[in-house]
Amino acid sequence: MASREVSTMIKHGFIADPSLSFSPSRTTSPAKPSSSSPPPPSPPPPPPPPLNEPTHSNPTLFDMMSEEHHREQPPRRKSHARVAQIMAEFKNGVVYDAPSDVKLTVVGRDGYRVTMDVHRKVLSEKSRFFMAKMSSRREKGVSHMVEISECDDVEIYVETVVLMYCDDLKKKLVGENVVKVLALLKVSAAISFDEGVVSCLEHLEAAPWSGDEEEVVVSCLDELHLPEDSVGLILQRVSSEPTRDRTDDIFLKLLTGVLQAKDDKARREMKVVIFKLVREEADHEVSKETLYGLCHRCLTSLVLCLSEVTTQMNDPGKDRGALMGEIAREADNMLWMVDILIEKKMCDEFAKLWADQKELAELHAKIPTMYRHEISKITAQMCWYR
Repeated sequence: MASREVSTMIKHGFIADPSLSFSPSRTTSPAKPSSSSPPPPSPPPPPPPPLNEPTHSNPTLFDMMSEEHHREQPPRRKSHARVAQIMAEFKNGVVYDAPSDVKLTVVGRDGYRVTMDVHRKVLSEKSRFFMAKMSSRREKGVSHMVEISECDDVEIYVETVVLMYCDDLKKKLVGENVVKVLALLKVSAAISFDEGVVSCLEHLEAAPWSGDEEEVVVSCLDELHLPEDSVGLILQRVSSEPTRDRTDDIFLKLLTGVLQAKDDKARREMKVVIFKLVREEADHEVSKETLYGLCHRCLTSLVLCLSEVTTQMNDPGKDRGALMGEIAREADNMLWMVDILIEKKMCDEFAKLWADQKELAELHAKIPTMYRHEISKITAQMCWYR
């Protein structure tokens, strides 16, 4: 190997520098002995290094990378850390007007166990499973101890219990991926947490899916045997073909990326490009299910945004310009999706859905007039279409 290549590898730590570590094959020139003195005795050979120690004191980059790999936390430990974080947020964030009277212990299949201080009233009102568990002892002030054994996923079970204390589950689930929501749905169904089941189903109905996620959703719903009327709208989104067309998947990723973009200029430019692409790609149509899934998602985000604004607009510490920007961004996303539906001649059903938005209408009336214009443009666009 060329000396330059060796020098480069030494410099970057891939091999050790022989000048910095002892090597048995490297010798030095001893001083010449005088004729009057006998030659010094040969030193004993160095003992062989232990098997569990490196043969040199200057580790290479490969050695350091190997050691770093062994120091990484296993997935189980990371999951335990997430559970600890959820528990800390629950303890510090939940405000309840009574002391806890239930010790709920969740035990995983690996023996990992978590104990939560919760309230019988909350669990009994939210879950028919816990109501039955604690119905035998109703005396006031009596503490209950409930243990859930052989739990498949302790983290998801703990998160589901935390959801029972949330006032707005729909808002809590915003941003969660399909796999996570399906896991929460399974636990909610298992403990008869009806409000959690409904919220998870509504999220799945509005959230966009990929082809692989569609198969997982269908499999999960078949496994849970939920009432047909509660899952009908979700199953209507399922394509009759076994997998989603690849072009449709590409459009889904493009549209989702634009809707989630934070840079206003880039988002406006990409909306023009993609709208032109949707208009001209007649041979590879984006499906109605994909477009309506994204419309539901935009509608949900708009309602949540208006709900937050109505609670924050009287706060002197809030920047009204920032609030206006949030409304404008969500309304612009919704208007863009309406334009695509109109272009594809698919807007009739959404016009009816828009007309039925009672919560949106109530929030629209509460916000200042200067904020309403962006939302009114959506209504005007559909009226023009009609």
